[in-house]
Amino acid sequence: MKHRINSITATLLICGTLLAETLQAFSNLIGVGFVLNPVIGIFVWLTAYFVFATHSVSVFGSRKLASAFVSSVIEMIPFVSILPMWTLYVLSIIVLSRIEDRSRAHATL
Repeated sequence: MKHRINSITATLLICGTLLAETLQAFSNLIGVGFVLNPVIGIFVWLTAYFVFATHSVSVFGSRKLASAFVSSVIEMIPFVSILPMWTLYVLSIIVLSRIEDRSRAHATL
């Protein structure tokens, strides 16, 4: 079965978001997180959106929008925002797209 997001792309997306979140944590430690973190967050979202769009994966389904909303809210809560929510968001989109791919493959049988 062919996935819209292959394993290499998924791995690169997850590693990229983990790297960005590590950069966010480091910027918090040195005291410039309040300036850099919104820029990093926008960059991560735009990069993930571009990759998903070029692989025909919509990020606007109801489950995917709920995942984005929960991730965004948790990112705004002090001390809880240290959780890797962008990584979990990207991972949830990848998992949901694979579930959609699998259900489409079974529907054509």
